[in-house]
Amino acid sequence: MSYETGFSVARVKEMHKQGFDLKYLAQLISEVFIHMIFKEGFIHADPHPGNLFVRKTGPGSRDIELVILDHGIYTDLPEDTRLSYTKLWRGVLAQDEMLIREASSDLGCDFH
Repeated sequence: MSYETGFSVARVKEMHKQGFDLKYLAQLISEVFIHMIFKEGFIHADPHPGNLFVRKTGPGSRDIELVILDHGIYTDLPEDTRLSYTKLWRGVLAQDEMLIREASSDLGCDFH
């Protein structure tokens, strides 16, 4: 365990006041979790705003670092589950009902 500086990503007014690029922060959070889940198969099971801190690393609006806290609940996805979960989200985003059905079946879910 370690003490980490920064503040919750829920403190939007504070981030705005300090000149953070909030669109960039949203993109960073998305990319970090997309990478963890869909590429690495690694799940942080408690990613609420209190567990996501941000801090400045330099003078620019994009000089920021995301700090993920509370590492008590993690799980690794088996490769086949990760690929099926990826397929499910591809189906959802593409509004492809057949892909959603196929992925749901692969995941053992019949409530698609």
